Amino acid sequence: MNYKLNELLTPYKEINRDSLFEPVAIGKYGIRKRSEIYKKELSNDYSKNKVIRKNTLSIGLGSNQIDVGVLTTDEIYSVSPAYNTFKIDIQKVCAKYLELSMKYNNSYFFKKHSIATARQGKKVDMVGLLGESINIPNIDNQLDVIKKVTSIEDKIQKEKEQLNYFNELIKSRFNEMFSNYKVITRLGDLANICRGASPRPISSFITKDDSGINWIKIGDVDTNAIYITKTEEKITKEGANKSRMVYKGDFILSNSMSFGRPYILGINGCVHDGWLIISNYQKHFEPLFLYYSLRSDDVQSQFEHDASGTTVKNLNSDIVKNTFVITSPLKEQKEFSSFVEHIDKLKFNCQQRIKLYQELLDKKMDEYFG
Repeated sequence: MNYKLNELLTPYKEINRDSLFEPVAIGKYGIRKRSEIYKKELSNDYSKNKVIRKNTLSIGLGSNQIDVGVLTTDEIYSVSPAYNTFKIDIQKVCAKYLELSMKYNNSYFFKKHSIATARQGKKVDMVGLLGESINIPNIDNQLDVIKKVTSIEDKIQKEKEQLNYFNELIKSRFNEMFSNYKVITRLGDLANICRGASPRPISSFITKDDSGINWIKIGDVDTNAIYITKTEEKITKEGANKSRMVYKGDFILSNSMSFGRPYILGINGCVHDGWLIISNYQKHFEPLFLYYSLRSDDVQSQFEHDASGTTVKNLNSDIVKNTFVITSPLKEQKEFSSFVEHIDKLKFNCQQRIKLYQELLDKKMDEYFG
């Protein structure tokens, strides 16, 4: 049976007046605790947030999708007052089924119902969105769909947990090999660190079809990645002339929000000036050794301590230059790198299984919601 969303959702507004409930972010990956996403210090005042409870739906607007969060558990959280919050009529639709349907239709809804505004850029046309119709089968069929979809999602989650285990294994190996090293050196004495990068000729970066140069934005980077091997957007030759180029093998380091998170550039590209760049380190460091050194608790603690700002902390090139890192013989670094490469092969197998499960999930979503 077809229902309009406004027949399934009832708007409500419950204010988190005493900041009792923890704030969450809502985006591409649903509802996530802000404390688990952002490294920056968070405010203790959430008294203007809206409260969300079990069987509620929250809607906002992201950069390229409608942010939809459906709370299906008994926890109580709070969201930014910018979100629209609704109670779900669970007599007509299971909250999880509605979440799956909204996720499947998100791209279509975003294109149709995100509208430009004079002051804020874009917002969701809530009247138009709530007027959209979706097909809702009987409860038994909904439960059957939920069971089949969550079965695949669970398999994907288990593979992701295995990936996390491999990541922890690498960290343990790094600590085992290098935590007792007493030789530490200022990173700026062994590598070049700057904001952006020294301008370089762009001719070698232009694609054959002249479609543009890779443009790397922090929001498009997989936070679990070590290497950046692709980008979501291109920048024109003219735009690149106004920016700064980096070479394959350079490190790019986020300087705010999730600051201090390093990535190794696996492609030649154009980097936004907001990144910090580490280059010319190869005489002293194996790339994988330096990566895990930068991710170590010791270095991250230095970043945390020295970063400027209160609500939003920031790194700058001077802070990174004066950060102390472990140094060790390249032979031992290569031994560690070989271990990482072995584990990476196991991680690759996990990633391939995730890809297969994801393809199966996409097929099932097409079958159930297409």
